[in-house]
Amino acid sequence: MAQKFVVANINHCARSQDLLHQSLAQWSIQICVVSEPYHIPERDNWAGDKDGTVAIVTNTSANSLPFKSVRKGHGCVATRIGDIEVIGVYFSPNRPFAEFEIYMAQLGVFLSGCERRDNVIVTGDLNAKSVAWGSPATDVQGELVEDWLVANGLVIINRGTVHTCVRRRGGSIVDITLASPALETRIQGWKVVTEAETLSDHRYVRFELTLPNLPRAAPTAPPAMSHICDSAMPRVRALPPRTAVYWWSPELARLREACVMARRRYSRHRRRHNRDETLDDALYASYQQAKRDLRGELLETLNQDPWGRPYRLVMSKLRPWAPPLTTTTDPDLLENILDALFPVRTDYTPPVLFQTEGINSEEAPEVSEGELGAAILRLQAKNTSPGPDGLPGKAWVLALKNGLEHRFRSLLTACLKEGYFPQKWKTGKLVLLRKEGRPVDSPSAYRPIVLLNEAAKLLERIIAARLNRHLEEEGPDLADNQYGFRRGRSTIDAIERVKALAQEEVARGGCIVAVSLDIANAFNTLPHGCIEEALKYHRPFAFTDLGKHHLPEQKLSWVASPLVLGRP
Repeated sequence: MAQKFVVANINHCARSQDLLHQSLAQWSIQICVVSEPYHIPERDNWAGDKDGTVAIVTNTSANSLPFKSVRKGHGCVATRIGDIEVIGVYFSPNRPFAEFEIYMAQLGVFLSGCERRDNVIVTGDLNAKSVAWGSPATDVQGELVEDWLVANGLVIINRGTVHTCVRRRGGSIVDITLASPALETRIQGWKVVTEAETLSDHRYVRFELTLPNLPRAAPTAPPAMSHICDSAMPRVRALPPRTAVYWWSPELARLREACVMARRRYSRHRRRHNRDETLDDALYASYQQAKRDLRGELLETLNQDPWGRPYRLVMSKLRPWAPPLTTTTDPDLLENILDALFPVRTDYTPPVLFQTEGINSEEAPEVSEGELGAAILRLQAKNTSPGPDGLPGKAWVLALKNGLEHRFRSLLTACLKEGYFPQKWKTGKLVLLRKEGRPVDSPSAYRPIVLLNEAAKLLERIIAARLNRHLEEEGPDLADNQYGFRRGRSTIDAIERVKALAQEEVARGGCIVAVSLDIANAFNTLPHGCIEEALKYHRPFAFTDLGKHHLPEQKLSWVASPLVLGRP
C-alpha cells in the first residue's frame, strides 16, 4: 500500500493546525511535513526540530509506521519511517543570504547522517525560487539549492507551475520536494492542492510513495474449521482509518466549503478585499464551539464510567490499532531482538537426574468428557487472540459443543497414547509488545508473546492437568513454598505468607530479611534438555515420551528457524 504524504505551511496559526488535522484524517494521510507549526505536542507521532519551525507528523492509524532514530537540527528534522528517511526543512524569508549559505551547508552534513542515503525525501519550505521547480525566475537562494541538490545526488519531484504560496500581490513556488533517484519512480501524484481550504497563505502539497512488492505467505488452517468460520463470520481486520477528527460535523464541512469558494474567488481576482473575512471567523468560531461541546460531553461520561475514555485519554491508554512491531521494526534490529529473546545455546550441559524405577508406565488413559469440558471452560472464559490458523476460541467452543467433541477427544487420546504432538500445533505467531521507558533499540524494551492455535492449547491444558494431578496424588508434590503456577494459590497468598513470617519474627524480637530475585527472560532461556531431563524424575513414561516430541522443532510463524530454548 502506498504511503500518502502532505506538505504544509500553517504560519504558526492555531486554526490552520486544527484544519490540517481534519484534512489528514479525511485523506488518510500517513506522513505530513509541517512548516511553521502552531504547536508541536509531546506525542510519539510528532517529531519537531530544535527551533519549533518544522515538524514531521505521522498518523496513528493502521497503515502508519513509527519513527526511528529521530535527529533534530535548526530548521530541519529527520527520521526514518519504514525503509525511507524523511527530512523536513524550513528557512525563514526574513533571514539574510549569508545565513542561508550556512544553513544549506549544515543541511548537507545533516543529510550525510542518514542511514539510507539511497532512500531519502527532503521536503518543506526553503523560500527559494528556481525555474527548475516551476518558478518564472531563479533567485540566489534557488541557485544555491540547485548546486546543493546536485552535490548531494538528489532529484526534484515538483511538477507543474501551480503556486504553493498565494498572497495579496501574487504567488510563488517555495515549497519543494527532493528525493534520492531510487525513490523518484516510486513517488507518484505530486500536486499542489488548489481546491482545499488551509486558512493559510500556503497550499497543501500531496504525493504518494509506492511500496516495493513483498512476498506474502498464505495462512493454513484445518479445512473444516476454516470453512465453517469463513462461512459464519468475517475475519478480524483492522478498523478503517478515521476520515474526520472527533469534533468534525456536517455544519463545519459546509462552512469549510464556503471558505473554499471564497478562496477561489480571491485567487481569480487577486484582490484581498474580494474575500469575505467573516467566513474565516465563522469557521474558526464553529471549530472552537464544536470542540468545547464535545469536550463537555466527554467529561459528563465520568459520572457513568470513571475509568472510561476520559481516564484513558489522560493516562495515554487509548490507543488506535497499529501494525505489529514485527512488520515495522528494522530487520537488523528485529534479528537482534529475537536473538536476545530466544537465544541459541550449545555450551550447556543439562543436569542428569536419577530416573526412578517402577513408575507406572501403562498406556495413557483416554481423554474423558470431564477433562475436555474443563479445558473448554477455560477456553470459553478467555477472549484471547487466535493463533496462526486464525480460528478464535469461541468458534472452537461452539464446534465442540455441537457435534465435534467426540472426534476431537479421539484425536487428543491418540496424541497422548502415541506420545505425539502435531507439527502444525507447534507453530506460534509472534507478537512483540513495547515496554515503556526503555530504548527502542534495546531487546529489553520488548516482551514476546507467542500465540498458539486453540487446538494446541486444549491438548496442553489436558497434559498440564494430568501432570498436576500426578504430582498431587502420587508425588513427589511441589514444594509448599511454591506459589507460582499452583492451583488455588495466588500472589496475595504469597504476600500473606511473607507478612505472617515477618510478624512472627518481629513478635519474637528478631528481624527478617527478604531477598527478591528477578531472572531476566527466564522462560525463553530454559533449555529443552533440562525440561526433558526433569520429566524423567518420578513421572510416568507417557509424559516423558510426549515431552520429547512436543519440545523439538517449535517454530514462530513468521520465521523458519526452529526454537531450541524456552517454549511458547
